Amino acid sequence: MLHLSSTLSKLLKRRFGKGPETCYVNGDEKKLYIFMRNFITPAEEVLLDNKQWEIAIHFRTAIIEAVIKEFSFEITQTLGHPYSNFYHDWNYEKNTGMILLGNGQANVEERLPLGTKSAIFSMIDKIGSRLHKRPEHLSILKYAPSICIIEAEGILAPLENFVYQTGNMNLLYRYSESIKKGYLEQKQTLEDFFNRIIEDIFIMWDYQNDKSYLVFTFRKEL
Repeated sequence: MLHLSSTLSKLLKRRFGKGPETCYVNGDEKKLYIFMRNFITPAEEVLLDNKQWEIAIHFRTAIIEAVIKEFSFEITQTLGHPYSNFYHDWNYEKNTGMILLGNGQANVEERLPLGTKSAIFSMIDKIGSRLHKRPEHLSILKYAPSICIIEAEGILAPLENFVYQTGNMNLLYRYSESIKKGYLEQKQTLEDFFNRIIEDIFIMWDYQNDKSYLVFTFRKEL
């Protein structure tokens, strides 16, 4: 994984002119998750300072898609299996980002005690139902001291699906940010529940397959 982290940092530096200060790759044969910190370029800073957030998103998305296509070959060579799907989200205020890659197959749910899973689902439903459509199914894909990844299926409302079909991604980006803001407003409640300090919250969307991925990253315990 250290080799992949180094390779991705070099690819990003070549494409963007600047690599991340931190690039951390982890996961398994089903999925990889990549955390990055301090990655905003001077060009993006200008766009963000001028409130041109949507242009900054489009710029980064185009570059990241090109980088991941190149990086996917390196992943296959290193790990021996491909990852065909990827999703990403960025917190510009904290200068952090998360990329999630999948192999296109059904994800394997993390094995947790039934009571733990039920409690997490109940908490996410309590907060999320105020922000978006209640999903048809929830799965915990990763639960570790540093991260929690929750997959939601059947989460798009008819209007959201219509907006996606019409290609109005700017509206979907704004809606996603409003959802993330809603979770951040409940940060203290979530920290009390997890009994950990939340460093970041990311939300990634698979609009084509009506799924989303809610990611919490936690501060490392000393």
